[in-house]
Amino acid sequence: MTTPTADIRTFADLEAAARALPRAVVAVAGAADPQVLDGALLAVRQGVAKVALVGARSAIGPLLAARGVQEGGDVEVVDAADDAAVVAGAVSLASSGRATVLLKGMISTGALLRGALAHEAGLRDEDTLLSDVLVCPNVFAPGRPLWGLTDGGLNVAPDLEEKTAILANGLAVMRALGRAVPRVAVLCASEKPDKAMPATLDAQKLAAMAASGAFGPCLVEGPLALDVVVSAEAARHKGVQTEVAGRADLLLAPSVEAGNLLGKSLYLCNRLPVAHVIVGARVPILINSRNDSAEDRYRSILLAIVVAARLGSNERAARVPALVEPAAPLALTAGPARRVLALNPGGTSTKIALFDGDRELWRADAAVSDEVAKRAGTPMAQLDDRLRAARALLAEKGLRLAPGSGVDAVVGRGGLMPPLAGGTYPITDAMIADLRAGARGEHASNLGAPMARALATELGVPAFVVDPVSVDEVRPAAKLTGWPGLDREILTHALNLRAVARRVARDLGEDLARLRLIGLHLGTGTSMAAFEGGRMVDIVNPRDEGALSADRAGSLPAMGLAKLVLREGWTASDVERRLGREAGLFAHVGTRDLREVRRRADAGDAACARALEAMVLGITKSALGLCAALTDVPDRFFITGGMAHDAALVAAIRPVLERYAEVVVVPGEDELLALAQGAQRVLAGEEQGREYGR
Repeated sequence: MTTPTADIRTFADLEAAARALPRAVVAVAGAADPQVLDGALLAVRQGVAKVALVGARSAIGPLLAARGVQEGGDVEVVDAADDAAVVAGAVSLASSGRATVLLKGMISTGALLRGALAHEAGLRDEDTLLSDVLVCPNVFAPGRPLWGLTDGGLNVAPDLEEKTAILANGLAVMRALGRAVPRVAVLCASEKPDKAMPATLDAQKLAAMAASGAFGPCLVEGPLALDVVVSAEAARHKGVQTEVAGRADLLLAPSVEAGNLLGKSLYLCNRLPVAHVIVGARVPILINSRNDSAEDRYRSILLAIVVAARLGSNERAARVPALVEPAAPLALTAGPARRVLALNPGGTSTKIALFDGDRELWRADAAVSDEVAKRAGTPMAQLDDRLRAARALLAEKGLRLAPGSGVDAVVGRGGLMPPLAGGTYPITDAMIADLRAGARGEHASNLGAPMARALATELGVPAFVVDPVSVDEVRPAAKLTGWPGLDREILTHALNLRAVARRVARDLGEDLARLRLIGLHLGTGTSMAAFEGGRMVDIVNPRDEGALSADRAGSLPAMGLAKLVLREGWTASDVERRLGREAGLFAHVGTRDLREVRRRADAGDAACARALEAMVLGITKSALGLCAALTDVPDRFFITGGMAHDAALVAAIRPVLERYAEVVVVPGEDELLALAQGAQRVLAGEEQGREYGR
């Protein structure tokens, strides 16, 4: 596997990346400008650049002397008598390859750009467009990682073709900053395409182009309003389905006014450090605002140096794709879309959804009444009642339970089965017999297979389960403990972990089998998995391993636990209840609600603060411990599950994991979609259905 470019998340990272490169030469056009000169000389003093100062030596010399700098060595003065000679001299340095960055000084922007873009200069292909990318810390995201905004500087009212080039340039900068699969928000005033607002139609087309692969690995969404982009909570409130909310790497503005105002609002109102770079030519061009400090100009030089090195200073920054008509969103499965009915039985209802390919047609709950729950006792005893409720719901949705209904398969949640490899399994009599017996425990998910099989039989289509919690691909030595016969139990949130692992691989443009990943599912229980060769080679079981969570104990001292059980006289069912439903945060502070625990901790509750600290420490220790199961350092960590929506929790975990690899956050879980995708892969011939019991 190709090692991903190191991710640059801060300006300190950017400076470190520039220091690791051979020193660049910055050609300064019109260097008799004190502020520009200070920024350029700061780059020299920091050891990242040499400068060629183009302008009148008679004006530049005194400025250097006043700063205690002598001409020579890393500071070259190229004497130029007038503006035309200044432009010609600076552009010549860039076009000859002597300089890798072109910096505007005391010269008009128009004169410098005309000279740089002239055909004879050789710095631009005929079909390229120059555009400005601003980079600053994202104050809305945990850790304030760098993000970009384009184009607030050059292109006044870009049409769709120009926006295509601006997006390609912006993606090139973000990839130079290590974002292997940049997330882009195409900004508009509304999330709804509207002919009265042409920018929304452009945004829709750009997103469709990206989904078709026109821009390479990336995720582009639009039209999106700014509140949705910066806040996942705002997206949820507005009912906007987006993977970019709260996670954008790049913002694409609809016009220069919008980009300029937004950029200045971001960094002036928040007093943020900033950098700019103009891309699209064969060398980066720097045209700073007159108000920019020497430090801002220095950061822009750092950005240009890294962009030039990582993209190739003698090549175009980006290849602009041809315009295409809007296409359907990129599907996760190949071949024709199939309709799949997905079932996920839970404690109080069965979640049911119908998918056409990856597109959800509808979703609803078939509720379980309190009377049924009390009368049935065990979940498996509810089977007939659950099927009646499901059939009634399907009738309401107009789905006829007979062959020829248009459904191609039914898929159910896999329950507590014997250990098996990950994948999609056709439902068999032996599988249903094992689930009915409940040898590994009673759980509502055990109903998934028999319910799916019953409905599929009526529809005349195949029935499957996908990645049940009992997926076990762990080598024998990793299960052995210090007491013979007391092996580790291998249970995880395999469905969501494997679905997110596939998504991370897809976003990286890699085959999952070629990646090493550590996945953290943070929910009511915390489970984790180490992925290598496409398999979960080790795990953290949410029932009795890892960190304390909302109401589960996690790992406990063995001797202390034995003494506790004997002292209290607990039965096996007592242990299951106490440690599996009444432990964790609930036992320590009396609530399972993470938000309440955090609110109380912020208000000075020492017990809540200590419990949160212990949970974070347990999560990070467990995740890093899984690295030992891999043959090398992980390519990525990913954090998913319901608690991944908690920005403060993620912000506490992330810096520890980022010492070793980049962290990808995919909040929540969509088990119905993951089930449907598993069935789709088999129907499309991408995977072979696995044989149960083998």
